[in-house]
Amino acid sequence: MDAATYPNARWNWFAHAIEGGLFTAEWLAKVAAQKAPAQADADYAVRAGFSLREEIALAWRSAQALWNQFNAARQQPRHDAWAVTQRFTTELLRQCFAFHLLAATQPLELSGRRYPVPFSAAGGRVPVVISPHDEPRPLDTSHDRLGDNAGERIRRRSAFGLLQEVLNCQPEALWGLCVNGLLLRIARDNASLAERSTGAVRPGQLPGGW
Repeated sequence: MDAATYPNARWNWFAHAIEGGLFTAEWLAKVAAQKAPAQADADYAVRAGFSLREEIALAWRSAQALWNQFNAARQQPRHDAWAVTQRFTTELLRQCFAFHLLAATQPLELSGRRYPVPFSAAGGRVPVVISPHDEPRPLDTSHDRLGDNAGERIRRRSAFGLLQEVLNCQPEALWGLCVNGLLLRIARDNASLAERSTGAVRPGQLPGGW
């Protein structure tokens, strides 16, 4: 990417990882510089009396406050890592990204297999999978809670594994999120197992957490 092309773009490459080609560096820089298509105020339904930059600033302040709360909560002894991470993630998506999250009352069942996706957005078309912040391999650690218990044994899954399986088997779901508080990964429908098609953000490496 030529930095001279987007001189006003402020992009923290240590906090954002490009994995598998879902987003190109050039496209991300255009988004950061607000030069990508569909980035006008009207495209985001900006409130009357506000500009898009002002909305982003408000969301950033909320994200920083939520991060500070999450960071303090995860330092407490004997805390529930699942609950702390879920509270932070759902509030972050709701307050800062305008996600209207739907909580699942039971696991999604497709072709005899169960997919315990806890939340979704956009009328169920964007699955959201959450795992605890203290897992050894962020988003790639297998958990019983995210597994398939349709058979005699629980087939454990990681947050990313569950998300990718749901995207691949649910036609109306083209992309989704998996989050553990310290890492947010965006994935799209991708039947290939040879290469991940994802993008990732590490909140803790952004200025002020967020």
